[in-house]
Amino acid sequence: MIRDHARVPGAPSRTPTRRDARTNAWFGFAAVAAGSLAARWSIEHDLNGLLGQTHLSPIAFGLAGLIAAALLAIPPSRGHRAVRGLALASALAIGFGSTHARLAEPASDHLARLAAHQHPGDDAPLLRVRGLVVTAPRTDDAEPGTLDEKLRQFDAPTAAFTLRIASLLTATGERSVSGSLRVIATGLDPDDQTIRVGDRFEALGLYRGPVEPSNPGQADGRLWAAQRGDAGSLRTSAGTITPIEHRGTADRLRARSARFASAVKSRTLAMLDHERNTDSDTDRRSAGTDAVRAMLVGERAQGARTTAAYARTGAAHLLAISGFHLAVLTMLTIGIIRATGDRPKTEAAVGLAFLAVYLIIIPAQTPIVRAALLAASMMIARAFARRWDHLTVLGWVSTILVIARPMDLTTLGFQLTIGITALLVWLTAERHPWTAGRSLRFQLDSALGIRRSRGAHALETMRTYAVTAVLAWLASAPLILYHTGSFNTLTPVAVIAATPIASLIQITGLTGLGVSGVSEPIGSVLLAGTFRLGGVLAMVTELFDTAGAHRVVPPVSVSWTTAATGSVLWLIARARLSDWRPWAVLAGVALWFGVETHSSGTLDRGVAARVDMLEVGDGSCLLVRADG
Repeated sequence: MIRDHARVPGAPSRTPTRRDARTNAWFGFAAVAAGSLAARWSIEHDLNGLLGQTHLSPIAFGLAGLIAAALLAIPPSRGHRAVRGLALASALAIGFGSTHARLAEPASDHLARLAAHQHPGDDAPLLRVRGLVVTAPRTDDAEPGTLDEKLRQFDAPTAAFTLRIASLLTATGERSVSGSLRVIATGLDPDDQTIRVGDRFEALGLYRGPVEPSNPGQADGRLWAAQRGDAGSLRTSAGTITPIEHRGTADRLRARSARFASAVKSRTLAMLDHERNTDSDTDRRSAGTDAVRAMLVGERAQGARTTAAYARTGAAHLLAISGFHLAVLTMLTIGIIRATGDRPKTEAAVGLAFLAVYLIIIPAQTPIVRAALLAASMMIARAFARRWDHLTVLGWVSTILVIARPMDLTTLGFQLTIGITALLVWLTAERHPWTAGRSLRFQLDSALGIRRSRGAHALETMRTYAVTAVLAWLASAPLILYHTGSFNTLTPVAVIAATPIASLIQITGLTGLGVSGVSEPIGSVLLAGTFRLGGVLAMVTELFDTAGAHRVVPPVSVSWTTAATGSVLWLIARARLSDWRPWAVLAGVALWFGVETHSSGTLDRGVAARVDMLEVGDGSCLLVRADG
């Protein structure tokens, strides 16, 4: 409970509540998101025109500062609506300015500025660059069953690595530049230790910067490259890559940290590969290896036969390292400390240390970074005994993520991560009657000394788990339909069956990796069991991958997706199956869906046929549509 404080002259008339904190956080997120979308719209519609060459971020940040300064002139005892309106306007300006600065205003020394107007058909210039290797050379596996797999046997070995460039060698001398290049070298063996993470190299090759999309509806790779800091790619051969000396102490420190991270990950992969190769059952090994490697270290094989099954059944989030995996890791590490007593500062220190090591081992990509930031914020808040609310923290963390990575806002991963996490937190925090109604009675019985059987407790836990999974599926189905056009009626059942197995894989796998450093035989036993659980997970997933349950539908509109998600959330908020109004709205949304899908699959009136020619590299693709 929030205590009442003595009022002071000029103070607000009431003490802020938890609802006020949540409102401020999520209204701030909405304002920043709106500003970010406005900036993206202006960039996408005038990328190489006036706006694309103008620095608008200083104007937006200056406007945000002026609006924030105006808030000081409003007395705190009145004008709450004006204060909130001005604060939202300031947040909107911040969202616009940060997005425009990140996507359309590269640094003056960024290499991508040289390719600001490069088109797909332009000749690639020859560049000589110097920089630091940040990823080890590796070869992308060809997808099984494709023509690319057959043609690989005629090509020379090719490997690629990422070079964080520091300088560009020109006819007038060496020029400092910034950015990251993907160096694609023919004749480079990825098993060769000549090119190591942390070393500095000089490379000569044909440069290709981020280019504009060549097909309608294609995502603009230039915006994604700007967010990542990528400057493009450099095609070369192994003979043109030569090592050079480090320039100073800073270079040596960066090299050592990069080598340490690479060594930790290499050792982890070596342990997993050793246990995989000792398994004599080929079918079980091939079925479970991809899932285990993806869930523990983020290594997903291209074209794995089970990957498509996970996507079709709606259980793909179990493979992509995200909040689910981090929640298991946090519970495993903090639970051990909590078993010895209530030590919040020790829990936070150990939890943050494990988070840091985990981010070193796995690719620090967006989903896990989102989850790590949220978990770290909550652990630090608890360590310092701060009063905090899960939904409020989630709202402010989401706002920071939009500012840092604006392109993620419109992706399915970001929307599901934030949306489903907020839904699960809300169902738990508010003790929703559909998920916690009977649990409250069990707690009341315990307080009164009434004993219930363990079987009753287990059944109630299973019921709560199943209801929560169904509600999460209902809330996420419209977003999944919008982004993927995929729908599977068995998704809730598949997730209910697969999630416990995936949790066991996380627990046994992470424990086995940790124990292997102390006792290799015990760690080997745990990892062997982990791979067998991976085979069971693949078998369960394929069991629900039936042709009758999976459907691919035509694209749906943003307005329908918003209406469908809102109607589902309204039904959950009402929590009354007897209330006919949410069901009537859902029926209207279903009718709307039928009209949209029917009209999107037909040609315009008076059009007998439509021919679209798509750019597919060196080949050509003609798409002919006729007769609906």
